[in-house]
Amino acid sequence: EKISFPAPLNKGTLTCMTIDNKGNYWVGTRRNGILVYNPVNKAIWTPDKNLFEPHIINALQFDGKNNCVWVGTHTAGLFNVDINSKTFTRMRRDDSSPNSFHSSLINDITQDKKNNLWVTMLEGGIAKYLISEPPGKGVTNYELQNGLPDNNVYGVTAGEDDDIWFTTSKGIGLITADGQLKSFFNKENGLPYSKFQQSIACLPGRKIASTVENSLFCFDINMVTRPHQSTLIINQVLLRDSVQLKNINHKFQFNQNTIRLDFVMIDFVSPA
Repeated sequence: EKISFPAPLNKGTLTCMTIDNKGNYWVGTRRNGILVYNPVNKAIWTPDKNLFEPHIINALQFDGKNNCVWVGTHTAGLFNVDINSKTFTRMRRDDSSPNSFHSSLINDITQDKKNNLWVTMLEGGIAKYLISEPPGKGVTNYELQNGLPDNNVYGVTAGEDDDIWFTTSKGIGLITADGQLKSFFNKENGLPYSKFQQSIACLPGRKIASTVENSLFCFDINMVTRPHQSTLIINQVLLRDSVQLKNINHKFQFNQNTIRLDFVMIDFVSPA
C-alpha cells in the first residue's frame, strides 16, 4: 500500500519511521524533528518541537512493552518518549562511565527479545542498554578496546536467535545472544565487500541483507558461519625439481634439501 504523507511531513527530508501500537506513524526528519501522523483522522502532532527540531533524527524504535518510542539523534544522543504522558528522558553521554553511552552521534536502534536496546554510534561503537535499568546505568559498550575493529557503527538488527548483527566500514559484525563479540564478516571471510555503512536486516531462512555500492546485498549466514573442513590433496612431491617421490615417508640424505610439494585445496567457502 502506498502512503502519501500530508504536506507538513514532506517539508523536511524523511530519515526514519516507526509505528506505535495505535497505528500512528512516527516520522523522523532532518529539519523538522519528529512528526507523528494518524492515518485515520489525519491529525499531526509534534513531540516537543524545541527539543527535537534542532537535531537530525536518525533512528526511531517503538517499544511495545514499555509503550514508548526511543529516539536517536545525530548530536544530542538518545531519548525516550513516553507515549501516555508525553514526557521525555534523555540518556546522556558520559565517556568516563563504563555504564553510559560514549557518543551522542546515534545512527541506529533495535530491540531484542530480552528487552535490551542496541544502539549504534559514530565514534562510540555499539552499546547494549538494559531498559529496566535507570538512565546512566545498565549500558554495556563494545568499542576498540573490546575487540571492535571500528568505533563507527552504522546499522543494527536482531536476528532469529537474538544474535545482533551490525555494519561497519570494516565489515558486518556479530554479537551472540550471550553478549559475546564473535567475529566480523568481510572479504577475508568470503564476502565480496568489506565496507558496509548502511542499515541491515535479518531475513527468513537465516539470511542477512544490507545495501552496499547502491545495490542490495544478501548472504546466507550458514554459508559463512558454519564450521567446515577443507580437503588437502597432494599431487606430487619433487626432489630437486626433477625426481618425483611416490612415498612421502621417504628418508632424505643431508644434501637432499630442495623439495617441492604441489597440492590443491578444495574449499567452496573461503575466497582463497
